Amino acid sequence: MNDYVRNIANLFSGNIAAQLIAFSALPFLTIFYTPDEVGKIGIAIAGIAITSVLMVLRLDIFLLTVEKPFLFTSASTAMKITLLQFFVLAVICYLSAPFFEELVGRRISPLEYGAILVGGLIASLALIFNSIFCRLREFGVIIKSTIWKSIVLASLQIGLGIIGFAKGLWVAELSSRTAQLVTLYVYGGRIRKSNLKAYGCAEFFENAKPFMIHTTFASLISTFALFLPVIVLPSILTIELAGIYFLTTQLVHTPSSMLSQSVSKVFSTEFVDSSSRDSKGLFYRTFFGLFLISGVIIFAGLILLPLISNLIPEQWQELNNILDIVLISAWPILCVSSLSQSFNLIGKQKYLIVSEVTKLILIASCLIYLGLNEDNFDLRDAVIALVMCSYVGYIIQFTLMMTLISQRSKTGSCAAHEKS
Repeated sequence: MNDYVRNIANLFSGNIAAQLIAFSALPFLTIFYTPDEVGKIGIAIAGIAITSVLMVLRLDIFLLTVEKPFLFTSASTAMKITLLQFFVLAVICYLSAPFFEELVGRRISPLEYGAILVGGLIASLALIFNSIFCRLREFGVIIKSTIWKSIVLASLQIGLGIIGFAKGLWVAELSSRTAQLVTLYVYGGRIRKSNLKAYGCAEFFENAKPFMIHTTFASLISTFALFLPVIVLPSILTIELAGIYFLTTQLVHTPSSMLSQSVSKVFSTEFVDSSSRDSKGLFYRTFFGLFLISGVIIFAGLILLPLISNLIPEQWQELNNILDIVLISAWPILCVSSLSQSFNLIGKQKYLIVSEVTKLILIASCLIYLGLNEDNFDLRDAVIALVMCSYVGYIIQFTLMMTLISQRSKTGSCAAHEKS
């Protein structure tokens, strides 16, 4: 348990350092870039997140459950599938361009499509490498790659902003993801590989099928629900207000998600190696620890908000009106999302789909209501409504996880790949 806590603490500290670097660029972002520009890159990042899920087909999560002798050969297969998906999605994007342009309400250039697809490929390969290092408990490499990503992102955002480069945010985003992948690749080449074993083709797909189908669908729904407000708000309010909303959520949700993913990696590794009864205790200890720590972090953030507001230029002043609400919305991301891999680890992916679809329905219903009554809402009202729906969704998800973990403990099952 001491190693478990130490690994989480190391990943927490590494991610906090990375986010402090990224956060240092905030004053410059609001000076050099307009809300309109940030709104457009927000839609692009949404595209990268969605395409990365479709490329990797959540084989990165499957890698967390394979036995170590099969890890490298399974990762090689996962990379080949990811590259194949890249070309498939390129064709789909070409054929579906009018639909996507109608969805976001503007023309998307071929260069932007290419950047989104390449960004998705880089993100997918980074996820696979992350899972390899996580399964090997080499968490220090993950920390280093995250810090390098933040350094490159902040440096290029500021540097390209100073010279007035029109696509500075795009270049910074792709370059930072590339820096992360290169770091992971370099350290991956140093791993000593011995006693390798390989699944047969049929066996690999039999074991990976629940992740490629159910977990991918759930992740796609989750990602779409997360970025749906960024995609839809321009048509409900304006692209400028959508940009302000996106930057605010990036400030809060990105570090929260990174911390959540860090805990999730350590939790998954420990969970797979635990018996069903030990895993129940691990689940609750992790939840209550995260609940207390995240509560302290959010409370401290709320106290520091007046200091941050003084750094915000006039054209970004709407950010001050919603930052406190968005900060509060990070609580379930830290507490519940960190443990959502439990569905996958006990073979209950279909319940993960149910919980993610529920969250999507809540968010979509809220946006539809806001769209029908747009004259009666401002940005703060919209964010409050979205956060309330998000909280309800997370409560439902945690209740499902808690019920399934308890049932598993009673039956005494210790398989990591129980069939749904």
